[in-house]
Amino acid sequence: MTPRLRALLPAIVIAGSLAAQPAPHKRIQQVMDRPEFTHATWGMEFYDLQAKKTVYATNRERLFVPVSTTKLVTTGTAFATLGAAHQFHTRIYRTGPVRDGIVQGDLVLVASGDPNLTRWEHPGGTYAFVDQDHSYGGPPLPGDPLAALRAMAQQIAGRGIRGATGQVIVDASLFREGTRELALASSSRR
Repeated sequence: MTPRLRALLPAIVIAGSLAAQPAPHKRIQQVMDRPEFTHATWGMEFYDLQAKKTVYATNRERLFVPVSTTKLVTTGTAFATLGAAHQFHTRIYRTGPVRDGIVQGDLVLVASGDPNLTRWEHPGGTYAFVDQDHSYGGPPLPGDPLAALRAMAQQIAGRGIRGATGQVIVDASLFREGTRELALASSSRR
């Protein structure tokens, strides 16, 4: 038996011995029932790590190629490392002293992956993600695209800062520049 098969065997045994599962949560079912997914095949499994059992699965007996599962590893790692209550903070620094409410230098916004810098945040701290947003050629998201930046500006003003002699700079040095998802490949000669 190969190491890979040995690693999969417990999951296969557990999946094969499960009793009937409850219906999916109402919100999941609403997405699955949308007209644009009429011909889609869904496959999902929700596994309780503490109870060591599947709490819901659909189409687990079907074989098909899953989509973009890397995000699950990323999200799971973030939850395990940072905890579910973690909050991102976008920090803003100044490069000089403040004189009469004016920063003598630049204001530097340090990009740190803060998901609040989107239009997905809704009142009460909830987020509403859409399947396709404007960055993929879809319609713009509802709401003010500058809401988070306006809130930061209000926080800065709340500290008595009315302006700066320099610029507002975004420091993205925490993220290496690379190819972007959906980037066009260079054309080849024929």
